[in-house]
Amino acid sequence: MRMRRWLLSLASLAACGQQPPPQAPAVAACPAPKVAPAQAAQAARAAAEKAAQLPDCTERGAEQRGHEVEEIAAHLAAPNADPRAIVAELRALLARGCMRYVRPAIELPSRPTIEGLRAAFAWGVDFSLTEAAGGLVRKRDRPVQVIPPSLMPDLTDGAAAEVARVRCAPGDGSCAAAQSYILRAEQAFDARYSEAQADIANRPEVSGEVYPEIKEKVCTDWLIEPEERPTTYESWVSCVTARAPTNLRFAERDLRAPAQGWLLLQGSRGHYDVSDEIRAYDLSTGAAYVVSDRGGLVPPSAQAGLASYAGRVDPAHVREVAFMLTARPALVEVRTATTYAVPPAKIPRGLTDDGSFTPQSDFPRSSWRSSDQTEISFVYSTAGERFSGTFTWPASADRAETYIVDLVQIMEAGLVRGCAPARPPPDDVLGVDVAKTSATVVKAFAGVRAQACKGAR
Repeated sequence: MRMRRWLLSLASLAACGQQPPPQAPAVAACPAPKVAPAQAAQAARAAAEKAAQLPDCTERGAEQRGHEVEEIAAHLAAPNADPRAIVAELRALLARGCMRYVRPAIELPSRPTIEGLRAAFAWGVDFSLTEAAGGLVRKRDRPVQVIPPSLMPDLTDGAAAEVARVRCAPGDGSCAAAQSYILRAEQAFDARYSEAQADIANRPEVSGEVYPEIKEKVCTDWLIEPEERPTTYESWVSCVTARAPTNLRFAERDLRAPAQGWLLLQGSRGHYDVSDEIRAYDLSTGAAYVVSDRGGLVPPSAQAGLASYAGRVDPAHVREVAFMLTARPALVEVRTATTYAVPPAKIPRGLTDDGSFTPQSDFPRSSWRSSDQTEISFVYSTAGERFSGTFTWPASADRAETYIVDLVQIMEAGLVRGCAPARPPPDDVLGVDVAKTSATVVKAFAGVRAQACKGAR
Protein backbone atom coordinates (compact mmCIF):
# COMPACT_ATOMS: atom_id res chain seq x y z
CA MET A 1 0.00 0.00 0.00
CA ARG A 2 2.84 2.37 0.92
CA MET A 3 4.59 1.69 -2.38
CA ARG A 4 1.40 2.47 -4.28
CA ARG A 5 1.00 5.85 -2.56
CA TRP A 6 4.62 6.69 -3.28
CA LEU A 7 4.20 5.87 -6.96
CA LEU A 8 1.02 8.01 -7.11
CA SER A 9 2.92 10.90 -5.54
CA LEU A 10 5.70 10.58 -8.11
CA ALA A 11 3.14 10.58 -10.91
CA SER A 12 1.45 13.66 -9.46
CA LEU A 13 4.72 15.57 -9.27
CA ALA A 14 5.64 14.56 -12.79
CA ALA A 15 2.30 15.85 -14.06
CA CYS A 16 3.05 19.20 -12.39
CA GLY A 17 6.47 19.35 -14.08
CA GLN A 18 8.47 19.04 -10.80
CA GLN A 19 11.30 16.77 -9.71
CA PRO A 20 10.45 14.25 -6.97
CA PRO A 21 12.25 14.62 -3.63
CA PRO A 22 14.86 12.07 -2.59
CA GLN A 23 12.44 10.50 -0.17
CA ALA A 24 8.81 9.99 -0.98
CA PRO A 25 6.57 12.32 1.02
CA ALA A 26 2.82 12.23 1.36
CA VAL A 27 0.66 12.82 -1.71
CA ALA A 28 1.53 16.27 -3.30
CA ALA A 29 -1.05 18.61 -4.85
CA CYS A 30 -0.40 20.85 -7.88
CA PRO A 31 0.33 24.45 -6.80
CA ALA A 32 -1.91 27.19 -8.23
CA PRO A 33 -0.66 28.60 -11.54
CA LYS A 34 1.30 31.82 -11.18
CA VAL A 35 -0.30 35.01 -12.60
CA ALA A 36 1.75 38.11 -13.35
CA PRO A 37 0.84 41.12 -11.14
CA ALA A 38 0.09 43.25 -14.21
CA GLN A 39 -2.29 40.63 -15.59
CA ALA A 40 -4.02 40.34 -12.24
CA ALA A 41 -4.45 44.13 -12.01
CA GLN A 42 -5.79 44.27 -15.55
CA ALA A 43 -8.28 41.50 -14.84
CA ALA A 44 -9.40 43.22 -11.64
CA ARG A 45 -9.82 46.52 -13.50
CA ALA A 46 -11.85 44.86 -16.24
CA ALA A 47 -14.10 43.24 -13.65
CA ALA A 48 -14.56 46.58 -11.86
CA GLU A 49 -15.36 48.36 -15.11
CA LYS A 50 -17.96 45.74 -15.99
CA ALA A 51 -19.55 46.08 -12.58
CA ALA A 52 -19.51 49.88 -12.78
CA GLN A 53 -20.94 50.12 -16.29
CA LEU A 54 -24.57 51.02 -16.90
CA PRO A 55 -26.99 48.26 -17.87
CA ASP A 56 -27.99 48.14 -21.56
CA CYS A 57 -24.63 49.62 -22.63
CA THR A 58 -22.69 47.43 -25.05
CA GLU A 59 -19.86 47.93 -27.51
CA ARG A 60 -22.07 46.89 -30.39
CA GLY A 61 -24.78 49.32 -29.34
CA ALA A 62 -22.23 52.11 -29.02
CA GLU A 63 -21.01 51.45 -32.55
CA GLN A 64 -24.55 51.53 -33.93
CA ARG A 65 -25.41 54.77 -32.09
CA GLY A 66 -22.18 56.32 -33.34
CA HIS A 67 -23.18 55.63 -36.95
CA GLU A 68 -26.61 57.14 -36.27
CA VAL A 69 -25.04 60.32 -34.90
CA GLU A 70 -22.89 60.58 -38.03
CA GLU A 71 -26.00 60.22 -40.21
CA ILE A 72 -27.80 62.97 -38.28
CA ALA A 73 -24.80 65.28 -38.66
CA ALA A 74 -24.74 64.59 -42.40
CA HIS A 75 -28.46 65.33 -42.72
CA LEU A 76 -27.98 68.58 -40.78
CA ALA A 77 -25.19 69.69 -43.12
CA ALA A 78 -27.35 69.22 -46.23
CA PRO A 79 -28.46 72.44 -47.98
CA ASN A 80 -32.16 71.55 -47.68
CA ALA A 81 -32.03 70.24 -44.11
CA ASP A 82 -35.36 70.16 -42.27
CA PRO A 83 -34.92 71.20 -38.61
CA ARG A 84 -37.99 69.30 -37.40
CA ALA A 85 -36.80 66.13 -39.13
CA ILE A 86 -33.39 66.52 -37.44
CA VAL A 87 -35.04 66.87 -34.02
CA ALA A 88 -37.18 63.79 -34.74
CA GLU A 89 -33.99 61.82 -35.51
CA LEU A 90 -32.41 63.01 -32.28
CA ARG A 91 -35.52 62.03 -30.32
CA ALA A 92 -35.40 58.52 -31.79
CA LEU A 93 -31.66 58.27 -31.06
CA LEU A 94 -32.13 59.22 -27.39
CA ALA A 95 -34.79 56.51 -26.97
CA ARG A 96 -32.42 53.67 -27.95
CA GLY A 97 -30.22 51.53 -25.73
CA CYS A 98 -27.60 53.30 -23.68
CA MET A 99 -28.57 56.73 -25.04
CA ARG A 100 -31.55 56.70 -22.69
CA TYR A 101 -29.18 57.53 -19.82
CA VAL A 102 -28.17 60.83 -21.43
CA ARG A 103 -31.69 61.76 -22.54
CA PRO A 104 -32.38 63.94 -19.45
CA ALA A 105 -29.42 66.14 -20.42
CA ILE A 106 -30.76 66.96 -23.89
CA GLU A 107 -33.83 69.21 -24.04
CA LEU A 108 -35.24 69.09 -27.56
CA PRO A 109 -36.63 72.37 -28.94
CA SER A 110 -40.22 72.45 -30.21
CA ARG A 111 -39.48 75.28 -32.66
CA PRO A 112 -36.01 74.36 -33.94
CA THR A 113 -34.07 76.28 -36.54
CA ILE A 114 -31.31 75.01 -38.78
CA GLU A 115 -29.01 77.78 -37.58
CA GLY A 116 -29.60 76.84 -33.95
CA LEU A 117 -29.04 73.12 -34.53
CA ARG A 118 -25.87 73.75 -36.53
CA ALA A 119 -24.54 76.02 -33.80
CA ALA A 120 -25.08 73.26 -31.22
CA PHE A 121 -23.27 70.69 -33.36
CA ALA A 122 -20.47 73.21 -33.87
CA TRP A 123 -19.83 73.31 -30.13
CA GLY A 124 -19.67 69.51 -29.93
CA VAL A 125 -23.09 67.93 -29.39
CA ASP A 126 -22.38 65.19 -31.95
CA PHE A 127 -18.99 64.32 -30.42
CA SER A 128 -20.47 64.10 -26.91
CA LEU A 129 -23.39 61.93 -28.01
CA THR A 130 -20.96 59.54 -29.67
CA GLU A 131 -18.85 59.47 -26.51
CA ALA A 132 -21.93 58.80 -24.35
CA ALA A 133 -23.19 56.00 -26.62
CA GLY A 134 -21.08 53.43 -24.79
CA GLY A 135 -22.22 54.44 -21.32
CA LEU A 136 -19.80 55.66 -18.68
CA VAL A 137 -16.33 56.68 -19.83
CA ARG A 138 -13.14 56.60 -17.78
CA LYS A 139 -11.50 59.79 -16.58
CA ARG A 140 -8.67 59.67 -14.06
CA ASP A 141 -9.32 55.92 -13.81
CA ARG A 142 -12.91 56.52 -12.67
CA PRO A 143 -16.19 55.94 -14.51
CA VAL A 144 -17.92 59.24 -15.32
CA GLN A 145 -21.14 60.24 -17.05
CA VAL A 146 -20.92 62.41 -20.17
CA ILE A 147 -23.01 65.62 -20.05
CA PRO A 148 -23.22 66.90 -23.64
CA PRO A 149 -23.59 70.55 -24.68
CA SER A 150 -27.18 71.66 -25.07
CA LEU A 151 -29.21 72.30 -28.16
CA MET A 152 -30.35 75.87 -28.85
CA PRO A 153 -33.53 76.25 -26.76
CA ASP A 154 -36.78 77.85 -27.82
CA LEU A 155 -37.35 81.50 -26.98
CA THR A 156 -40.22 82.13 -24.64
CA ASP A 157 -43.34 83.58 -26.25
CA GLY A 158 -42.61 86.96 -24.68
CA ALA A 159 -39.00 86.99 -25.84
CA ALA A 160 -40.00 85.85 -29.34
CA ALA A 161 -42.45 88.77 -29.58
CA GLU A 162 -39.73 91.23 -28.55
CA VAL A 163 -37.22 89.74 -30.99
CA ALA A 164 -39.77 90.01 -33.81
CA ARG A 165 -39.69 93.80 -33.33
CA VAL A 166 -35.97 94.00 -34.07
CA ARG A 167 -35.70 91.27 -36.68
CA CYS A 168 -34.17 92.35 -39.98
CA ALA A 169 -36.41 92.74 -43.00
CA PRO A 170 -35.15 91.17 -46.25
CA GLY A 171 -32.56 93.45 -47.84
CA ASP A 172 -31.99 95.50 -44.66
CA GLY A 173 -28.29 96.36 -44.67
CA SER A 174 -28.20 97.08 -40.93
CA CYS A 175 -28.04 93.32 -40.28
CA ALA A 176 -24.40 93.34 -41.32
CA ALA A 177 -23.54 95.97 -38.69
CA ALA A 178 -25.35 93.95 -36.03
CA GLN A 179 -23.07 90.96 -36.62
CA SER A 180 -20.16 92.93 -35.17
CA TYR A 181 -22.15 93.62 -32.02
CA ILE A 182 -23.18 89.97 -31.75
CA LEU A 183 -19.63 88.68 -32.19
CA ARG A 184 -18.22 91.11 -29.64
CA ALA A 185 -20.92 90.22 -27.12
CA GLU A 186 -20.43 86.46 -27.48
CA GLN A 187 -16.68 86.86 -27.11
CA ALA A 188 -17.29 88.78 -23.88
CA PHE A 189 -19.61 86.01 -22.65
CA ASP A 190 -16.94 83.44 -23.47
CA ALA A 191 -14.41 85.42 -21.42
CA ARG A 192 -16.80 85.39 -18.45
CA TYR A 193 -17.60 81.70 -18.88
CA SER A 194 -15.33 80.80 -15.96
CA GLU A 195 -17.62 82.74 -13.60
CA ALA A 196 -20.31 80.13 -14.26
CA GLN A 197 -18.03 77.28 -13.18
CA ALA A 198 -18.63 77.40 -9.43
CA ASP A 199 -19.71 73.75 -9.45
CA ILE A 200 -16.86 72.61 -11.71
CA ALA A 201 -13.47 71.16 -10.90
CA ASN A 202 -10.91 71.09 -13.69
CA ARG A 203 -9.35 67.63 -13.46
CA PRO A 204 -6.04 66.64 -15.07
CA GLU A 205 -5.87 63.37 -17.00
CA VAL A 206 -2.76 61.16 -16.91
CA SER A 207 -2.00 62.51 -20.38
CA GLY A 208 -2.00 66.06 -19.00
CA GLU A 209 -5.29 67.00 -20.66
CA VAL A 210 -7.64 68.91 -18.37
CA TYR A 211 -11.36 68.22 -18.47
CA PRO A 212 -14.29 69.85 -16.56
CA GLU A 213 -15.93 67.63 -13.96
CA ILE A 214 -19.06 68.60 -12.04
CA LYS A 215 -18.36 68.32 -8.32
CA GLU A 216 -19.65 65.06 -6.89
CA LYS A 217 -21.89 66.48 -4.16
CA VAL A 218 -23.74 69.22 -6.06
CA CYS A 219 -26.90 67.11 -6.15
CA THR A 220 -26.59 65.40 -2.78
CA ASP A 221 -25.39 68.11 -0.38
CA TRP A 222 -27.13 70.78 1.69
CA LEU A 223 -27.90 72.94 -1.37
CA ILE A 224 -30.82 70.62 -2.13
CA GLU A 225 -33.43 69.65 0.42
CA PRO A 226 -33.39 65.89 1.19
CA GLU A 227 -36.85 65.34 -0.29
CA GLU A 228 -35.77 67.07 -3.53
CA ARG A 229 -32.55 65.14 -4.07
CA PRO A 230 -32.57 62.76 -7.03
CA THR A 231 -33.14 59.08 -6.27
CA THR A 232 -33.01 57.64 -9.80
CA TYR A 233 -30.19 57.70 -12.31
CA GLU A 234 -32.14 59.71 -14.88
CA SER A 235 -33.08 62.37 -12.32
CA TRP A 236 -29.46 62.53 -11.15
CA VAL A 237 -28.34 63.17 -14.75
CA SER A 238 -30.97 65.91 -14.98
CA CYS A 239 -29.74 67.45 -11.71
CA VAL A 240 -26.03 67.56 -12.58
CA THR A 241 -26.91 68.89 -16.02
CA ALA A 242 -28.78 71.76 -14.36
CA ARG A 243 -25.59 72.55 -12.40
CA ALA A 244 -23.29 72.44 -15.43
CA PRO A 245 -21.88 75.85 -16.43
CA THR A 246 -23.77 77.76 -19.10
CA ASN A 247 -22.85 80.40 -21.63
CA LEU A 248 -24.93 83.00 -23.48
CA ARG A 249 -25.71 82.88 -27.20
CA PHE A 250 -28.05 84.73 -29.54
CA ALA A 251 -30.86 82.36 -30.50
CA GLU A 252 -31.55 84.66 -33.48
CA ARG A 253 -28.90 86.64 -35.30
CA ASP A 254 -30.71 88.44 -38.13
CA LEU A 255 -31.28 91.54 -36.03
CA ARG A 256 -31.39 95.24 -36.84
CA ALA A 257 -28.61 97.55 -35.73
CA PRO A 258 -30.19 100.82 -34.51
CA ALA A 259 -28.73 103.96 -36.07
CA GLN A 260 -31.12 106.78 -35.12
CA GLY A 261 -33.20 107.89 -32.17
CA TRP A 262 -32.54 108.69 -28.53
CA LEU A 263 -31.50 106.52 -25.61
CA LEU A 264 -32.54 107.55 -22.09
CA LEU A 265 -30.95 106.07 -18.95
CA GLN A 266 -32.57 106.96 -15.64
CA GLY A 267 -32.02 105.81 -12.05
CA SER A 268 -29.62 105.74 -9.13
CA ARG A 269 -26.06 104.51 -9.24
CA GLY A 270 -23.86 103.71 -6.29
CA HIS A 271 -24.30 102.52 -2.72
CA TYR A 272 -22.53 104.69 -0.16
CA ASP A 273 -21.93 107.32 -2.82
CA VAL A 274 -25.34 107.51 -4.50
CA SER A 275 -26.05 109.45 -7.67
CA ASP A 276 -29.61 110.04 -8.90
CA GLU A 277 -29.33 110.57 -12.66
CA ILE A 278 -30.98 111.24 -15.99
CA ARG A 279 -28.84 110.75 -19.10
CA ALA A 280 -29.92 111.12 -22.73
CA TYR A 281 -27.87 110.18 -25.81
CA ASP A 282 -28.48 110.69 -29.53
CA LEU A 283 -27.61 107.71 -31.74
CA SER A 284 -27.04 109.88 -34.82
CA THR A 285 -24.64 112.51 -33.44
CA GLY A 286 -23.59 111.26 -30.02
CA ALA A 287 -25.15 114.32 -28.33
CA ALA A 288 -25.22 113.79 -24.56
CA TYR A 289 -27.20 115.47 -21.78
CA VAL A 290 -26.44 114.53 -18.17
CA VAL A 291 -27.93 115.53 -14.82
CA SER A 292 -26.53 113.93 -11.67
CA ASP A 293 -27.51 114.58 -8.07
CA ARG A 294 -24.82 112.98 -5.96
CA GLY A 295 -25.39 112.46 -2.25
CA GLY A 296 -22.80 110.63 -0.17
CA LEU A 297 -23.75 108.55 2.88
CA VAL A 298 -20.80 107.21 4.90
CA PRO A 299 -18.25 108.68 4.47
CA PRO A 300 -19.51 112.00 3.00
CA SER A 301 -18.93 112.27 -0.72
CA ALA A 302 -16.35 114.82 -1.83
CA GLN A 303 -18.38 115.36 -5.02
CA ALA A 304 -21.82 115.70 -3.43
CA GLY A 305 -24.25 118.07 -5.11
CA LEU A 306 -26.08 118.64 -8.37
CA ALA A 307 -24.22 118.57 -11.67
CA SER A 308 -25.66 119.15 -15.13
CA TYR A 309 -23.74 119.25 -18.37
CA ALA A 310 -23.91 118.46 -22.05
CA GLY A 311 -21.39 117.16 -24.55
CA ARG A 312 -20.78 114.41 -27.01
CA VAL A 313 -19.89 110.71 -26.98
CA ASP A 314 -18.95 108.38 -29.81
CA PRO A 315 -22.28 107.64 -31.57
CA ALA A 316 -21.04 104.12 -32.44
CA HIS A 317 -20.93 103.36 -28.71
CA VAL A 318 -24.48 104.64 -28.19
CA ARG A 319 -25.72 102.45 -31.04
CA GLU A 320 -24.08 99.36 -29.59
CA VAL A 321 -25.64 99.97 -26.17
CA ALA A 322 -29.05 100.47 -27.82
CA PHE A 323 -28.58 97.26 -29.79
CA MET A 324 -27.80 95.18 -26.70
CA LEU A 325 -30.76 96.62 -24.81
CA THR A 326 -33.22 95.90 -27.62
CA ALA A 327 -31.70 92.57 -28.74
CA ARG A 328 -31.25 91.19 -25.24
CA PRO A 329 -34.45 89.05 -25.45
CA ALA A 330 -32.71 87.00 -28.18
CA LEU A 331 -30.12 85.76 -25.69
CA VAL A 332 -30.46 82.24 -24.24
CA GLU A 333 -28.44 80.18 -21.78
CA VAL A 334 -26.72 77.17 -23.32
CA ARG A 335 -24.01 74.69 -22.44
CA THR A 336 -21.30 75.20 -25.03
CA ALA A 337 -18.89 72.56 -23.71
CA THR A 338 -18.95 68.90 -22.68
CA THR A 339 -18.76 68.25 -18.94
CA TYR A 340 -18.50 65.05 -16.91
CA ALA A 341 -19.90 63.84 -13.58
CA VAL A 342 -19.07 60.95 -11.25
CA PRO A 343 -22.22 58.96 -10.38
CA PRO A 344 -22.71 58.75 -6.59
CA ALA A 345 -22.65 55.25 -5.11
CA LYS A 346 -26.09 55.81 -3.57
CA ILE A 347 -27.74 56.35 -6.99
CA PRO A 348 -28.84 53.03 -8.55
CA ARG A 349 -27.36 52.47 -11.98
CA GLY A 350 -30.30 51.57 -14.11
CA LEU A 351 -33.33 53.00 -15.89
CA THR A 352 -36.74 53.48 -14.34
CA ASP A 353 -39.54 51.34 -15.70
CA ASP A 354 -41.46 54.28 -17.16
CA GLY A 355 -38.43 56.39 -18.16
CA SER A 356 -39.61 59.34 -16.08
CA PHE A 357 -37.25 61.86 -14.49
CA THR A 358 -37.29 65.24 -12.77
CA PRO A 359 -36.73 68.02 -15.35
CA GLN A 360 -33.69 70.30 -15.12
CA SER A 361 -35.86 73.32 -14.34
CA ASP A 362 -36.91 71.75 -11.00
CA PHE A 363 -33.37 71.80 -9.60
CA PRO A 364 -31.88 74.98 -8.06
CA ARG A 365 -29.25 77.03 -9.84
CA SER A 366 -26.71 79.30 -8.22
CA SER A 367 -27.22 83.06 -8.20
CA TRP A 368 -26.17 86.08 -6.14
CA ARG A 369 -27.21 89.59 -5.15
CA SER A 370 -25.47 92.54 -3.52
CA SER A 371 -26.64 95.52 -1.50
CA ASP A 372 -24.88 97.91 -3.86
CA GLN A 373 -27.03 96.91 -6.84
CA THR A 374 -29.49 99.44 -8.22
CA GLU A 375 -31.96 99.39 -11.08
CA ILE A 376 -31.47 101.55 -14.17
CA SER A 377 -34.44 102.03 -16.47
CA PHE A 378 -33.95 102.69 -20.17
CA VAL A 379 -36.08 103.96 -23.03
CA TYR A 380 -34.97 103.79 -26.65
CA SER A 381 -37.28 105.78 -28.92
CA THR A 382 -37.08 106.22 -32.68
CA ALA A 383 -39.46 106.85 -35.58
CA GLY A 384 -42.65 105.88 -33.82
CA GLU A 385 -41.08 102.95 -31.95
CA ARG A 386 -40.28 102.71 -28.27
CA PHE A 387 -38.37 100.03 -26.36
CA SER A 388 -38.13 100.12 -22.59
CA GLY A 389 -36.88 97.99 -19.74
CA THR A 390 -34.40 97.85 -16.88
CA PHE A 391 -30.96 96.47 -16.07
CA THR A 392 -28.94 96.11 -12.87
CA TRP A 393 -26.07 98.44 -11.98
CA PRO A 394 -23.11 97.85 -11.60
CA ALA A 395 -23.12 94.05 -12.04
CA SER A 396 -25.36 91.06 -11.47
CA ALA A 397 -25.62 87.31 -11.87
CA ASP A 398 -27.11 88.05 -15.30
CA ARG A 399 -24.05 88.22 -17.55
CA ALA A 400 -25.99 90.07 -20.24
CA GLU A 401 -26.74 92.90 -17.81
CA THR A 402 -23.13 93.05 -16.68
CA TYR A 403 -21.99 93.30 -20.30
CA ILE A 404 -24.49 96.11 -20.93
CA VAL A 405 -23.05 97.99 -17.94
CA ASP A 406 -19.56 97.54 -19.41
CA LEU A 407 -20.71 99.08 -22.70
CA VAL A 408 -22.38 101.99 -20.91
CA GLN A 409 -19.21 102.70 -18.92
CA ILE A 410 -17.09 102.58 -22.10
CA MET A 411 -19.50 104.97 -23.81
CA GLU A 412 -19.59 107.42 -20.91
CA ALA A 413 -15.83 107.34 -20.36
CA GLY A 414 -15.37 109.06 -23.73
CA LEU A 415 -17.82 111.91 -23.08
CA VAL A 416 -16.36 115.27 -24.10
CA ARG A 417 -18.11 118.13 -22.34
CA GLY A 418 -19.31 121.12 -24.34
CA CYS A 419 -22.32 121.99 -26.39
CA ALA A 420 -24.40 119.07 -27.66
CA PRO A 421 -24.72 118.73 -31.45
CA ALA A 422 -28.42 117.77 -31.35
CA ARG A 423 -31.43 118.87 -29.29
CA PRO A 424 -33.33 116.19 -27.35
CA PRO A 425 -37.05 115.66 -27.96
CA PRO A 426 -39.60 116.51 -25.23
CA ASP A 427 -39.54 114.54 -21.99
CA ASP A 428 -42.62 112.52 -22.88
CA VAL A 429 -40.97 111.39 -26.12
CA LEU A 430 -37.68 110.62 -24.37
CA GLY A 431 -39.56 108.66 -21.73
CA VAL A 432 -38.53 110.58 -18.61
CA ASP A 433 -40.32 109.03 -15.63
CA VAL A 434 -40.87 111.72 -12.98
CA ALA A 435 -41.88 109.06 -10.45
CA LYS A 436 -38.44 107.40 -10.58
CA THR A 437 -36.32 110.52 -10.14
CA SER A 438 -36.37 113.45 -7.74
CA ALA A 439 -38.08 116.69 -8.78
CA THR A 440 -34.71 118.43 -8.46
CA VAL A 441 -33.15 116.22 -11.12
CA VAL A 442 -36.16 116.50 -13.45
CA LYS A 443 -36.07 120.30 -13.19
CA ALA A 444 -32.33 120.38 -13.80
CA PHE A 445 -32.73 118.18 -16.88
CA ALA A 446 -35.15 120.72 -18.34
CA GLY A 447 -32.46 123.36 -17.85
CA VAL A 448 -29.59 121.40 -19.37
CA ARG A 449 -31.38 121.43 -22.74
CA ALA A 450 -30.10 124.97 -23.17
CA GLN A 451 -26.56 123.61 -23.62
CA ALA A 452 -27.24 122.49 -27.19
CA CYS A 453 -24.86 123.86 -29.82
CA LYS A 454 -25.98 126.88 -31.77
CA GLY A 455 -27.94 125.71 -34.79
CA ALA A 456 -28.42 122.20 -33.39
CA ARG A 457 -31.69 120.49 -34.28
